[in-house]
Amino acid sequence: MNTQSKNQPQMNAIISPLTNRHSISREKKLGKKGQSIIEYIILTSLIGIISIVAVKNLGGVLQRRINLIKEEIVRIIPND
Repeated sequence: MNTQSKNQPQMNAIISPLTNRHSISREKKLGKKGQSIIEYIILTSLIGIISIVAVKNLGGVLQRRINLIKEEIVRIIPND
C-alpha cells in the first residue's frame, strides 16, 4: 500500500497532461458541433425564405393566368 501512495504523484504527473489534452479536444469537437448546428439552421432558414418567396411569386403568376383564362371563357361563351 505504501508503494501505491508513493507512486500516485508520478502517475498523476503522467495522466494529467493526457486528460487535459482530451478535454481540450473535446471542447474543440463541441465547438465544431455547435458551429455545424448554426450553419444548418442558417441554411434551412434561407431555403425556407427562398421557398416562400418562390411560392408567393408563382401564386401571383397562376392567379393572373387563371383570370385571363376565365375572362376568355366568359368572352367566348355568352351569358344568356
